[in-house]
Amino acid sequence: MTDSAVPKERVAYLLDNTEWGKELTWEEVEIMSSYLSLHEYKEGEYIFNEGDSGEYMGFLVEGKISILKETDELMEKLVLTLPEGTHFGEMSIIDGERRSAAAFAQTNVVLLALSKGKFDELIQVYPYLGIKILRKIAKILSRRLRQTTGKMVKML
Repeated sequence: MTDSAVPKERVAYLLDNTEWGKELTWEEVEIMSSYLSLHEYKEGEYIFNEGDSGEYMGFLVEGKISILKETDELMEKLVLTLPEGTHFGEMSIIDGERRSAAAFAQTNVVLLALSKGKFDELIQVYPYLGIKILRKIAKILSRRLRQTTGKMVKML
């Protein structure tokens, strides 16, 4: 559910209390918050399914989300559980590809969403902030790739 009537100050405060807020100045948080939308999901609700179009990156401000991946046997397997303050879906605002996994609300969830379109707007208006966000996403993806490579080596 999107609530456009949410005061931008509240959105900024919510973003500031995530991992992302720690690396941004208050001014950058306020700017970024004007490009975000607020969404709420009930416990047990799917936020998105594997294969859905990847339209946004989410910042989890309340609740827990399970990331699930479909197996060859068409069953869902828990990949990880995201606690509040974290994020997900950053690949989708970079490559626009379909979701590589499903996201499921373990509890009631409140999240902020940065759509690919809004991110593109932010980059045009605030290129320095866009670069800062892209660098953080690159660091996240690099760290995950290193972890995956390490796991693959252990399997060999």
